[in-house]
Amino acid sequence: MKNSKPIHTLVLILAITLLLNPIALMAQEAISYKELQKYLSDNISGFVAASEPDGNQMSMGTMSMSNASRSYKKGDVELNISIVDYKQAAMMYMSATAVWNNSMSVENDEEKAGTTELDGMKGWEVYHKKDNRAELMLGIHDRYFATFELSEGNIDQLKSIAKSLNLTSLPKE
Repeated sequence: MKNSKPIHTLVLILAITLLLNPIALMAQEAISYKELQKYLSDNISGFVAASEPDGNQMSMGTMSMSNASRSYKKGDVELNISIVDYKQAAMMYMSATAVWNNSMSVENDEEKAGTTELDGMKGWEVYHKKDNRAELMLGIHDRYFATFELSEGNIDQLKSIAKSLNLTSLPKE
């Protein structure tokens, strides 16, 4: 499971957001990716870091966003965590999280997905039934977007991992 986004995709997203949201030009800069990496310790809920933390900060004019990610292992099970600060990309954050404000669920033979909430953080969870994979996406303070992917396990495990990171302590402003 790859956990970092290509640079060209982030540049495209920033450009589109800048064009659609000129108010973002007046916003403060996203926090440093190094600050986000501090939430990705060497050991999380029994998982051991399989790599050094990755991250970057993108800027265009006065607009910026940052992200950090890291991969972990526990035996054969992989865990990937990514945290993005959309401080100056409010429209992009709102687009990504809009469906979370409505109770929505989807289920079929392949997966079960739906909105969720964890310690006041709204999100989206997906359980892939056939291969026992789980994904959890959470919005924090209307600016951060955290993604958790577990190669084998369930949503409750991911929620426990997410709680252990204390993401609600990320700066609000």
